Amino acid sequence: MLGYLMTLLFFDCKLPKSLTFFFVGNVTIFLFLFADFYRKAYSRSNKRAKASIAASAVPSDEDVALLKASQEVPSLHNGNKTLHVE
Repeated sequence: MLGYLMTLLFFDCKLPKSLTFFFVGNVTIFLFLFADFYRKAYSRSNKRAKASIAASAVPSDEDVALLKASQEVPSLHNGNKTLHVE
């Protein structure tokens, strides 16, 4: 897409140049953001760090209590009826 937009800049086209520059900037920013995400999400050192943290992590009593509390089904009380919310 970036190549197509660059050809629009070099050849005389009826599309306004300002719109073409806007699209070039938009595509460039998108590519930069995606490359940054890809580098952070899929780098080897990041995988090793996550694996070592996961292997050495021992849940504390507080973590276990929070996990149990999050698994309980919340309910709404309306008079004598109880509605379970999932």
